[in-house]
Amino acid sequence: MAATGQPSVTVAGTPWYKYASWADSANGESQYLQQEYLSQGLVTVDQVTNKYNPPDGKGNTPASTAAYEAQITSYMGSIIALAGNSVTCGGTGGNVVQVAQGELALHLVGTGPEDNGGPVCKYQGSGCAQAWCADFVSWVFNQAGTPFTGGADGGWRIAAAVGVEQWFQQNGVWTPNGPAAPPPQPGDVFYTPADGGHTGIIVAVSGNSVTTIEGNTAPYVASYTYNDYHTTDWVGWGSLK
Repeated sequence: MAATGQPSVTVAGTPWYKYASWADSANGESQYLQQEYLSQGLVTVDQVTNKYNPPDGKGNTPASTAAYEAQITSYMGSIIALAGNSVTCGGTGGNVVQVAQGELALHLVGTGPEDNGGPVCKYQGSGCAQAWCADFVSWVFNQAGTPFTGGADGGWRIAAAVGVEQWFQQNGVWTPNGPAAPPPQPGDVFYTPADGGHTGIIVAVSGNSVTTIEGNTAPYVASYTYNDYHTTDWVGWGSLK
């Protein structure tokens, strides 16, 4: 809402801030989201909703908050569809962690067989409707301006999780997991052969605890915290040189 003395337009008795242009509106709202939510680690629709529109506040109920969250997710899906699935919160040139966090905030949900189609096809380049954990990692690195090489779609897309491991062994720095392994760093990429192979991006490290952002662990991009990376089934992690 508009504060006293600010440019405003009144709707249903409430004064709302009036921007000079659509561009000013987008910039202003982006700065507000960064200040009030993203800078506090609130990056998903669920996390933002539980601060802005909590189920125990403003006369809300858990059901009304869930409905509000579903509405916002639907609006975001519509915007992404209108943009041809090209929307990203991170943007080319941001670092790997920032790009991954931006995509986590979008909460794109896969559809179709095994949830591998629909909005998440944007991560898959020319390979839509396939398992996409490695595609997600590849897409994030490409958006961050540090693309993989030697893969599909001009080189940036490594389509298999084990292929990501092999790429880091050949082109980066690969650290095998073990009791004496030095800790991974934010922006590193882990690999596990479990369940046919899986990979994801490490975004935070605190002692032996690590937090990741991973694609294709559910119908969407998700974040997980592992209490001790030594005890995971990861065979190791890769870093850029």
